[in-house]
Amino acid sequence: MELLEKFSEKRKIVIAFDEFQELAKYTNADLFEKQLRSYVQQHSNICYIFSGSQQHLLTAMFKSQKKAFYQQAASFPLKEIETKHYILWMKKMFKCGNFSIENDNLKQIVEQFQNHPMYIQLFCFFLWRELKQTPWNDATISKIERSMIEQKHLECQMLWDNLSINQKKTLKLVLLNDGQNLFFAEALITVNIKTASIVTRCLKSLSEKEILIKNGKYIIQDILLKKWIALNI
Repeated sequence: MELLEKFSEKRKIVIAFDEFQELAKYTNADLFEKQLRSYVQQHSNICYIFSGSQQHLLTAMFKSQKKAFYQQAASFPLKEIETKHYILWMKKMFKCGNFSIENDNLKQIVEQFQNHPMYIQLFCFFLWRELKQTPWNDATISKIERSMIEQKHLECQMLWDNLSINQKKTLKLVLLNDGQNLFFAEALITVNIKTASIVTRCLKSLSEKEILIKNGKYIIQDILLKKWIALNI
């Protein structure tokens, strides 16, 4: 940190911490955060970006009065990449392989994977390979999606088997109700959960396991896991 400060005397720099919430898992995490803050707050020529995929954990680090980084940064939630940007990128990349795909089909791919960068790129990898052997047809998207889900089957099955019965029911509840209105009596009856307090506990534990995230509503974070549950459970 002292070296960075010395370097910044000659030019302003930006330091980005990815998955910053992982600090919470360190031994003596509180002490480490305090030490890091003691450097950061003295640097006038360095801009710090603290990013992470676990929004609830990252928010807690900056919004809890007990944490060293309380109110040390402004919040800047990242929105999903817009579909139009994916389409431009996909058309450009497939053009390199002399593949031409209609915009409506590209839009459907993006929507199928809810604008998720990793899974859209993975789908495009399988699609590229598929188009080398078979021309595009109406079944192409569903065929590749099934292949992706099958490839993830063992991983999903192991995760599912390690959940408690109520956690499994809560995931079904989230899936059936699109992550909303999870405490209504009618919804609880559908998945055979007796009380709302059970759902509260399971939502907390599933969030801690990083299976669920909350962003306005509860979301099954792994899109392929969500699709696997819909097909198999």
